Amino acid sequence: LTAVNHAPYLQVTYCPPPTVVTASATPNPLCQGDVVSFTGTGTATETISWNWTGPGGFTSTLINPTLTTGPSSSGVYTLTVTNTCATGASSTSAFTPYVTVNPLPSAITGGPVCTGSSVFLSSLPAGGTWTSSAPTVAIIGSATGQITGLTPGTTTISYTDLNGCVITGDVDVNDPPDPIAGLSSVCQGNNLTLTDGIAGGTWSSNL
Repeated sequence: LTAVNHAPYLQVTYCPPPTVVTASATPNPLCQGDVVSFTGTGTATETISWNWTGPGGFTSTLINPTLTTGPSSSGVYTLTVTNTCATGASSTSAFTPYVTVNPLPSAITGGPVCTGSSVFLSSLPAGGTWTSSAPTVAIIGSATGQITGLTPGTTTISYTDLNGCVITGDVDVNDPPDPIAGLSSVCQGNNLTLTDGIAGGTWSSNL
């Protein structure tokens, strides 16, 4: 027999990282309270796992998760795709474009309004457009926010800011009070009682 010496060797098993890894988010930009959908791709040779992370502590292990956006949702989201082999694991990451989440306009102020009268409604930031859900109850200037009551009832007013974000609020339209009864002259030191058909209001004098 002839002895043969072999050089020592080290066997290395390679676990390749995932390929074709992408991350996207739609729609973008969007408004606070809207739902953003994330889409991920990735190819691996063995068991594959998904890990999304992002602003506001967002995490998900789904390949295509969704998120109802809030005040802290703007930013870049990261998808890490991991290929888990019998001898180890390797990962590849991808990033979404910056996701812009615009805040909602401030709550609508102003109103209620009486039939035949007008008031101005307001919301910030200014410069948006106004609509009324019931134009037979009240109409509103699309640029001015001036609402005019037509018939008693309730209408939903929508304000859309320049980013396309919408806030809504209900405005009541009421009939004006009945004419004041009991109007007459009164002598100094004496009392005069006035009445109106709708009780519970407040009275004032311009003098």
